[in-house]
Amino acid sequence: VMFHQMGDRVQSFFPKISFGLLGYRMDRTHSIMRIATTASPVSGADVRDQMVELHLRLKIEKAVNLVIRHFNRWKAAKNKRELAELRSSMTMSPGSPSMDKIDEGSLKSE
Repeated sequence: VMFHQMGDRVQSFFPKISFGLLGYRMDRTHSIMRIATTASPVSGADVRDQMVELHLRLKIEKAVNLVIRHFNRWKAAKNKRELAELRSSMTMSPGSPSMDKIDEGSLKSE
């Protein structure tokens, strides 16, 4: 489509600048055949191989993200359980810190 539009512009250009003395008929030249048979710079096999590679990369990326997401959920649940166990195991003695000062941030490991 792009090449046809470009050929059409050239066809209409010559009569305009020569006041109708010169002309170019796209349908009467071999250029239309050259445009129609121009080879693609990338073969179909290369495109297919790239599509397969991109599909596999996407599947691997989704799997990695799934593992990361489930690990983070597991870690958050574990921290929550440890916090609950710590709070339940502490006894309120006069010298011990109050239960309100223990938060989830105190259990996070660096």
